[in-house]
Amino acid sequence: MEQYEKKIKMIAEILHNTQNNGKRILRSAISHLPYLFTIPYQNLTLLRQYKRIYLMKGIPTFRFSDMIVPSGFRTVMNQLLKECFEIPRHLLIIDRNTFSSIVKDIDYFYRRQLITENERMDLKEELLASLTSVENVTATGMLGQRAEMSIYLSDVALETSYVHFEADAFENSYQYTYFGDILNFNKSIICQMHKNWIESLKRYSTLITQTGEMQRIDFFKEQREIVKTILN
Repeated sequence: MEQYEKKIKMIAEILHNTQNNGKRILRSAISHLPYLFTIPYQNLTLLRQYKRIYLMKGIPTFRFSDMIVPSGFRTVMNQLLKECFEIPRHLLIIDRNTFSSIVKDIDYFYRRQLITENERMDLKEELLASLTSVENVTATGMLGQRAEMSIYLSDVALETSYVHFEADAFENSYQYTYFGDILNFNKSIICQMHKNWIESLKRYSTLITQTGEMQRIDFFKEQREIVKTILN
């Protein structure tokens, strides 16, 4: 958790240091629920880290409540969120199974008695609130007051997550590994590959921001029904 906190802090500092660096854009193709929609919710933020630690350590009795969070973790995550809200332009591609995969994780750990009934209820409420946040962005095309965001639903499964950040004479890219860590790249050839990959995925995705109203309504209705199954 401490190493992860340091990596998040480094990314937040990169974004902060480029605030005055021309037109900035953040492109993302994410197979899990993006930070922008989990950081405001404490349990959702920790769930992904809990899953990573549980799978890596292989301790069958490690409970969600056993998570030890570094004292500065929330501060660093909130700083990352703040810096992302300052980026003028966002392009986000998400997997259609994003919310259902989280529901399956919650159900798995609950059935293993590693998540309590109260924790499961809290996660459900946070997931519904996060879903509403995503829906609001798709309706307005705005992330906060100043940032524009276009959200796409991928029509193909996203096997991993890629992020590409670009400003004048500067670019960086990130890739989430199978164990949840974040790899950072600043070599132009790798950054260009990630940028091209994300842009190419747009051709196999459906734009739901301020367009495709019926598709957008159907998607969020379906996701809410999926999330509501958590307590069934």
